[in-house]
Amino acid sequence: MTIDHQHARLRMSAPYIAAALALSLAALFSTAARAQSIECTNAQIPAQHAICNSEELLVMDEKLAAMVAQRFSRARTLAQRQELSLQQSQWMTERDRCGANWTCLEARYRDRITGLADIGLLAEIARMGARQP
Repeated sequence: MTIDHQHARLRMSAPYIAAALALSLAALFSTAARAQSIECTNAQIPAQHAICNSEELLVMDEKLAAMVAQRFSRARTLAQRQELSLQQSQWMTERDRCGANWTCLEARYRDRITGLADIGLLAEIARMGARQP
């Protein structure tokens, strides 16, 4: 095989390699993003037990997990996905500081869900504005 053939072969396979890398990174970070929903069979700390024992908090947890996964899938860059993962991790630390205090947990969930909804609305407005002539 000549060097020209090798270069042509490399150029043809580059998009496939890039796509495989992108899918691998997306799988890695989407696992982190979806890990927000608590597995009640593995609940270990007071906040997790309190959430698992409250239907309302479980519903909020599931809603938040779906919102985070959606934001994560819409992130366009690795840096955006990393920032979202970092923010969610910081939020979970704050949530866990509530311990078994239902009122505190409910407030943390409400604030985070509202914040993500506001971010989504702002992003949609920005996309609409970008489409305007």
